[in-house]
Amino acid sequence: MPHTPIALWLDERNTPRRLVWSGERYRVSDSPTRLPELLVEWATHPPRGTLGGGWRFQATTLSGDCRVFDVRLDTARDEWVLVHTYQ
Repeated sequence: MPHTPIALWLDERNTPRRLVWSGERYRVSDSPTRLPELLVEWATHPPRGTLGGGWRFQATTLSGDCRVFDVRLDTARDEWVLVHTYQ
C-alpha cells in the first residue's frame, strides 16, 4: 500500500484519537501502541521522505467498520501517512 496522507487528531498526550481516511471518519477504539522509528537505509541517494515514529491502533466508524491502522509521521512533509491497514 502506498503511503497515503491522512488527517489525524491527537489528544493532549499526543496520542491518536480520531482520523479521516478514504472519506470516512474513524474514532480510536482501543489503546494505541507506539511504533518504533524506522531506520531508512539507502545506497547513493537519501530518501525523499523520512518516516518517523508512529502508532498502531484500532479505530471504528459510526457505521461499525472496524480496522487496525499503522500510521507514521512523514517528517519531510510534516504530515501523517497511512502505512498499512488491517480489516
